[in-house]
Amino acid sequence: MFFQATLARSFISTLKLRGDDDVVDRLNYYYTPIMLAIACLVVSAKQFGGSPIECWVNPHSRESMEEYIEAFCWIQNTYWVPMYEHIPDSHETREGQQIGYYQWVPFILIAQALAFSLPCILWRLLNWQNGTNIHHLISAAEGARTVLDQNEREKVFHALALTFTEMIDLRETEYCPHPAASIFTRFRPTRLLKGQLISCLYLFIKCFYTANILLQFSLLNAALKSDEYLFYGFQVISDLFEGKAWTKSGHFPRVYSLTLYIIWIKYLGPK
Repeated sequence: MFFQATLARSFISTLKLRGDDDVVDRLNYYYTPIMLAIACLVVSAKQFGGSPIECWVNPHSRESMEEYIEAFCWIQNTYWVPMYEHIPDSHETREGQQIGYYQWVPFILIAQALAFSLPCILWRLLNWQNGTNIHHLISAAEGARTVLDQNEREKVFHALALTFTEMIDLRETEYCPHPAASIFTRFRPTRLLKGQLISCLYLFIKCFYTANILLQFSLLNAALKSDEYLFYGFQVISDLFEGKAWTKSGHFPRVYSLTLYIIWIKYLGPK
């Protein structure tokens, strides 16, 4: 649990809100990871600090034996069978109905938080590579709005405009090939962009956000072994609104089974 708490604090402190993003970006890299981190902490508190599973055991069993059985049930994959059905005798059938994701829920949540933060990290690493620090320019423009003196505010805006002009002039000089340059030099990808690197990177990051969401849906369905539903979360919410209980659907079942093979050992002592 300490690992999850430390990682969650690192996310919240590192990925701060900045002016070079919009509401959709912040929803992806800031608010969603925070919600996932909170959910991870809640689940971890129950899983590592409490009793994640309770087993029905023989009432005459000792407390130590009950704790051992519950620990064994937790680390061993269980399987779900509807209450109105008999527990299958076939080992292969039980293997096909196994539920193995409960133990990994905190780690899945942390992995999702990391994945949602990747596009933002990539944007912040690459957006200044062409010599334009978008974050500093936007921060300076936002700071100019707080200047009360009109003359000082005009000076700040004039300095920003001059900075943009110098950057554009420098870029045009940089992307102007020599007349004697070869055709391969003239049509390099960096020259074809002609100063549009930031715009292309911004569009790429937007596509990255979309692809990240779709990929997470697919991986989550694979982790939950949901072959019936395309979008697991939406279908579960739909089943809840339609009154379809988990006892019929099997979505995150609260009661599941585990077959224990008890071996009786006869201790031979001195006669």
